[in-house]
Amino acid sequence: MPWLRCLQPRDGGLARRLHADSLGQVTLEWALVLAAVAIPMLVVFRICLAILADKYRMMAFLNSLPYP
Repeated sequence: MPWLRCLQPRDGGLARRLHADSLGQVTLEWALVLAAVAIPMLVVFRICLAILADKYRMMAFLNSLPYP
């Protein structure tokens, strides 16, 4: 029965084949870099942008005050 051959486990099994497969390694590394560095930096960038906007708002308010 030739169709029975496809149901038999191959040498090494699925876990060994997945461990030996390195085709998606670069993609996984870039995903990890993105998750570990770029996404937290977006949060830091938004916080810094909010601080700069408040600083600009304060300076614009102080510059609009009349002289005594």
